[in-house]
Amino acid sequence: MLVLDYSQYYRWMECPWKWYETYVNKVRLARGDALSDSALTLGSLVHNGLEHFHRDGTILIDEGCVKDERPTVDCLSLAKHIINSYALALPNEPWKYSYIEEPVR
Repeated sequence: MLVLDYSQYYRWMECPWKWYETYVNKVRLARGDALSDSALTLGSLVHNGLEHFHRDGTILIDEGCVKDERPTVDCLSLAKHIINSYALALPNEPWKYSYIEEPVR
């Protein structure tokens, strides 16, 4: 049985070929050479850093994530500041998983 999350469902409804290229062929659209300071880039960096912090206690953003997201210097600096502030303010916060997207069957 094929199980799709909402993002996959949305991509399929937008364009089945785009879904196929993204989820079957694993093709990722090139972002070009420009550096990004978008909210999506910042969120991806912070998410990666918080994942490391909660998994193994390190304050780190993967080099692979930085390479993929191509943040501006200011965006990367802000992401590091957010992660450090979180780690200082809430070092022992229990972090329960919350599942926001329900699979579409």
